[in-house]
Amino acid sequence: GMTQQQVNYNGGSKWHSRVDGYKENERAVLANGDIVRSTINGNTNDPNVDMAGWVSANIFTAVALSVDELRQLKPLKKGQKVFLDSHILGNDGLGGGDFIATRKSGLADNNGTVFSSPDPLLFWVRHDQTSPKPEWWGATGKDNGVDATNAVRAAVDYGQVNKKTIVCDNEYILSEQITSGVFYGITSTNRGTFHINADVTPFKFSGIAAGKWFERMSFKYKVAATNIKPSILFDFQFLVLGMKMRDLEFWGDVGKTWVGV
Repeated sequence: GMTQQQVNYNGGSKWHSRVDGYKENERAVLANGDIVRSTINGNTNDPNVDMAGWVSANIFTAVALSVDELRQLKPLKKGQKVFLDSHILGNDGLGGGDFIATRKSGLADNNGTVFSSPDPLLFWVRHDQTSPKPEWWGATGKDNGVDATNAVRAAVDYGQVNKKTIVCDNEYILSEQITSGVFYGITSTNRGTFHINADVTPFKFSGIAAGKWFERMSFKYKVAATNIKPSILFDFQFLVLGMKMRDLEFWGDVGKTWVGV
């Protein structure tokens, strides 16, 4: 077994000068209470003065298998990092990512980029918010009968507020119209598909930001319509204000009707 001194060095005791220095991966507590870890053997540097050979050990990485687990995970301290496997348990990693325990005024659980924790002052905040996806808000990414309207709407709303183009790489069933103010675009890296499951105009936007596109998507109607025209997919107000579309496909119930808009 380990001696008490070894336990202290592995768990973290106040740094003190040692003739042979600290071994790799041994920990020490700084004067301000932070914990550091030695990255080398024979480390004699005082991390209170010189962090050469030391890294912070304050951030503890945990794993949550779903957002339900994430919300139940209490951060040890501000800055703790946790990896979310999937938004929905067992959903092939969709909607997952790194989250950091954050204390900031105005944060609120939005079911996609910010999640509450048992500590009312700390929230789990998604680390990389560069390319928002409906999967972040619970879209399953499959044509399995699960409606994705709320997830797509949440992603569009987030894109509007944060001026970001959303990425839709999978399949999404829409049963209601999605409206927004200024639209910042939808794109896909491998051609996503919207399954329109109701006789509605699925998208209605008041305008589009300069240089943004609705692109690389397929639309499939699951209702009686068999002569699908691109114009019915978008509110005319949106079209008049300068909507930009490219590389879109439109399909009706009885086969392909429009291609390459």
